[in-house]
Amino acid sequence: YIPTGLNTLQCLGWATFELIIIAAAASALSDELFGFEARSAWTIVFGILAAVFALLGPVGFVRRVLRRYAVWAVLASLVYLTWWALSEADLRALWDAPGQGGSFWLGVDLVIAITVSWVPLAADYTRFSRDRRSAFWGTGAGYFLGATWMLALGILLVLSRNLTDPVEIPAAVAAAGLAAALALLAVTLDETDEAFANIYSAAVSLQNVLPAVAQRLLVAAVTLVATVGALLVELQNYQSFLLLLGSCFVPLFGVLLADWLLSGARYTRDQIFRAPAWRPELLLAWLVGFVLFHWLHEPPLGPSWWVELVEQANQPNLGIGASLPSFAVSFALATGVGLLRSRLPQTASKW
Repeated sequence: YIPTGLNTLQCLGWATFELIIIAAAASALSDELFGFEARSAWTIVFGILAAVFALLGPVGFVRRVLRRYAVWAVLASLVYLTWWALSEADLRALWDAPGQGGSFWLGVDLVIAITVSWVPLAADYTRFSRDRRSAFWGTGAGYFLGATWMLALGILLVLSRNLTDPVEIPAAVAAAGLAAALALLAVTLDETDEAFANIYSAAVSLQNVLPAVAQRLLVAAVTLVATVGALLVELQNYQSFLLLLGSCFVPLFGVLLADWLLSGARYTRDQIFRAPAWRPELLLAWLVGFVLFHWLHEPPLGPSWWVELVEQANQPNLGIGASLPSFAVSFALATGVGLLRSRLPQTASKW
């Protein structure tokens, strides 16, 4: 239930973030076209829309909205926005410019964090795939291509147009002309699927703890919390949010991968639904990776008392970031205890 709680919290955080960005884009468009922003109203409208999508469920939403309309409109819009970002960019000058703002390994940690935060959500949607191969290649190739494109577009916007605040980007695009505004409109409408995914997955995670509660009720509750959060919270410390997610989910993925491989690279129904509810050896492997991540990351993350504690622990400077060592240690520990457990008598294997 500990991973369930963390995943629910991160889904709420992401849903809140998505609604903030969507409302910022919608208010920028309405201000450019009609002279008013109404950001709070847009937040509520898109919160309701995300809830409707979540109530449709993954299959209904994909078949009725994404596959028919949204994916093509967004593809055309992103092609245009990429051209718009490139139109004033001097690629040779950007390539030759010295690095600023952070180290290479900080960038690696951030990319890993934003990617691994989706790992707990993947099965909520791949369970509707035709087979394992389709699920693997569809998820892997689709995410890789989309994420690579969007990261490259983000780099162009930061370097060529000096847009560093996510909330500033919609206003800059909306002010670039009618075509750019239409492209932003398409992306804004489609971005609702990100909020939908997090709302739906938060409800699925909560059902792990509250199986008797109807999923529709959980969807409504999650939507309400995320929408209120988007109305009240100012978008700050986005980088710290990502790194905190990485510190939790990178070592957790290492433990999950080790357990999956030791199970023959396949989970049976019994292994999923009848596995021991309490496996302290795997929790320990996860905890060690979490602590290692925070020990290696510079500067320390989290509340002041935790930062002071980490600073007193003589942080090393390995120059390889925090994600890869954290993953490797948790994976190795989980593999080791799994192999040891498999050699113990059946009656002694429930630690």
